[in-house]
Amino acid sequence: QYEIPNADPVHRKVKLPDADPLYRTYRQCIADGLYSASAEAIWGKVTDLVNDCMKKHNILKRFPLRQVRNSDETKYFLNVTSNIPASEQCNVVTLGIGKDIAAEQQLAKLIPAQCHFHGADPGINENKQLYSTIGTYYPYAIAATSGIKSASLYGMWHPENILTQ
Repeated sequence: QYEIPNADPVHRKVKLPDADPLYRTYRQCIADGLYSASAEAIWGKVTDLVNDCMKKHNILKRFPLRQVRNSDETKYFLNVTSNIPASEQCNVVTLGIGKDIAAEQQLAKLIPAQCHFHGADPGINENKQLYSTIGTYYPYAIAATSGIKSASLYGMWHPENILTQ
């Protein structure tokens, strides 16, 4: 269990599932970095934190992650073998489409055709038509609780009400 600072007493403890030792140490590295940051500082720190923990624990060498670049970031996907049995499902999930599916389009050329793309982003106007060309679009932001929340969307740096799931 992890202690969540400044959480109300009911939600203070989070029970995390058992996992292999590498995942536990990587998860702890991320948790330590996030929990030591203020809520305001987390989003400015998370990219460096993930990269630092990946390097510290040699994640890219130990997991078959594939790096695919789009216009402003690198996305990481677990490598999918080309010989997935027809009876097995293959899903690619994008959380935060950000008006750019270049990485997903590149990935689609590298993975079996039976793989299905699913993308979630609350910016409906920019992302629905774009993502629907490669997969199923969901008009939500991902959050700890469902509801209407105030957030700043990519490219629109003012608060806006969005639906979360």
